[in-house]
Amino acid sequence: MLIRLVTYFSLLIALPAQTINPRVEKVVGEVSLERIAATMRTLENFGTRNLFSAQDHPTRGIGAAARWIRDEMKSYSSRLEVRFDEHEIKKSGRVVRDVHLMNVIAVLPGTTQKDRQIVISGHYD
Repeated sequence: MLIRLVTYFSLLIALPAQTINPRVEKVVGEVSLERIAATMRTLENFGTRNLFSAQDHPTRGIGAAARWIRDEMKSYSSRLEVRFDEHEIKKSGRVVRDVHLMNVIAVLPGTTQKDRQIVISGHYD
């Protein structure tokens, strides 16, 4: 994942300046490899994010990771509407027992175009 991000940003930086949208250039310039690495370390410190790991432990397992991601997203902007998208998955195939899943969803509503929004989510298990 980190290698893909570094490669993507390296390609953007390598393009001639006149072809890069200044707003995109600003956002890319604010990307911090140190912050990405710190985020990865934090996620690793939950021990596991396996689908069947603890949902209610305060510092370990997929539930703790989901709550941390939710809280991180909330800290980015008061305009972000952050919530869990929760599902009950029944035992079937690779799912060896019934399990509760929580996706973390953040929605940034449009300001000038009220009918538009940006939806942010990620895969964290």
